[in-house]
Amino acid sequence: LTIPSQLGQSQLGTFTPVESFLGALMIGCVTFLMMLYIGRITGISGMLNAAVTMQYDNARFAFVLGLLFAGRVLLQFFGFAFEPMINAAWWLYVLSGVLVGVGTQLGSGCTSGHMICGVSRLSPRSLVATAVFCSVGVAVANLATCRSFIFGYEGIIGAPKLLGPSIVPTTLPSDALLVQILTAFAAILAAFAVAPLLRKLSTKVFDFAVGLLAGVLMGLGIGIAGMTAQSKVLGFMAFWGPWNPSLALVVIGGVLPNMVAWPYLLKPRHPLFAPKYGLPTKTKLDWRLLTGAAIFGLGWGLLGLCPGPILLIAATGERNALLSLAGVIGGMLVYKVADGLSGWTRAPLPLTNPAPQTSDAKPLIKPGAQTSDAKPILMPV
Repeated sequence: LTIPSQLGQSQLGTFTPVESFLGALMIGCVTFLMMLYIGRITGISGMLNAAVTMQYDNARFAFVLGLLFAGRVLLQFFGFAFEPMINAAWWLYVLSGVLVGVGTQLGSGCTSGHMICGVSRLSPRSLVATAVFCSVGVAVANLATCRSFIFGYEGIIGAPKLLGPSIVPTTLPSDALLVQILTAFAAILAAFAVAPLLRKLSTKVFDFAVGLLAGVLMGLGIGIAGMTAQSKVLGFMAFWGPWNPSLALVVIGGVLPNMVAWPYLLKPRHPLFAPKYGLPTKTKLDWRLLTGAAIFGLGWGLLGLCPGPILLIAATGERNALLSLAGVIGGMLVYKVADGLSGWTRAPLPLTNPAPQTSDAKPLIKPGAQTSDAKPILMPV
């Protein structure tokens, strides 16, 4: 199965403010509901890595399945989300995927985990990581030599010369398409509303259902927002030719509402249906975060693809997306092996027999011994 060549041609390189904003609202809702229900950060690279490395978890596994299913739904009902992929060499798609896979694991996240969830919480690590991978991505997308090598002289964004400030043509959805998008959005939100009833059957069934619904809604949001279109992503990053501001609305619709909502969301001690919030505990801005974010930005800016869009396009059977997905999975596995050998993330082993602290020690008297002759035995408390 491949994406028909006519799909996306009417939207190729156009500014779609309504669709992009509605898709961003879907993405924002997913991150909010996942935290509200089961206390999880909706990081796509983390979800995919858990599935790849066999860290079986009902919600994470179901989330990846939901993304793949969303790709099929987009192809069937929202074909404008896809466009013919850039005709680049096959190895560039693999290389881009490997960089994305390694970078997201080394840097602990991608656009969804760091930018959508982390920036919304004003996490210092996520703010720095987002600044790094966006800067690197923009730099790579703007390298005229790289773009001419990948896309040909004219490229997909425009000829490699500065054309001056201008914006690509704007298109608005038809009434029928708008109703279709809103209906899908409302239907999934309604499913989220009744999902807690499944807890009567099993907690595992409930977690699976929440993860599946979250994956479907996230996938629809990504596709409708335009992140599956390489022309929109690279057209947003590049300064060569007319600018495509579609993805700016992803920040407005996906980050800003959550920035307001999350402080109230995290006030209770635990989410609605889980014992605690699964928030990241790392606070240090170390070399791993910076290097990983830079590597991810390099892969993202090279072809305009990050884990979520790669999964969605791969679900349609598109060859280049499957190559990129293979690269992402390979990069994650390479990182896991390298990390295991080097011990980058290993915590120091605790002392098996620590020396007692006399200030915290209490004397214990041996049973049956005379008090006057007894020697205290110092035991750590």
